[in-house]
Amino acid sequence: MGAGFDLTGLVGRDRELGELATFLDTVASDGAALLLTGDPGVGRTALLDAAAELAVTKGIRVIR
Repeated sequence: MGAGFDLTGLVGRDRELGELATFLDTVASDGAALLLTGDPGVGRTALLDAAAELAVTKGIRVIR
C-alpha cells in the first residue's frame, strides 16, 4: 500500500483492500467508477474511506 496509508481498524479486509488498490491503479491511467454494495453493517463506508485515502496517496483526485 502507499506510504502513509493506515489500515488500522480494517481487520480481515486485506483481500478487499488489495482489490481496491488494483482498481485504483487502473483508474489512474484509464478512469473508472466503483460501486460498493452489501448488507447494512458490513463495512462499506470503511472500505470507501480506505479507497479514498489510498487514492489520495496515489495522487488521484477524490470528489465525495
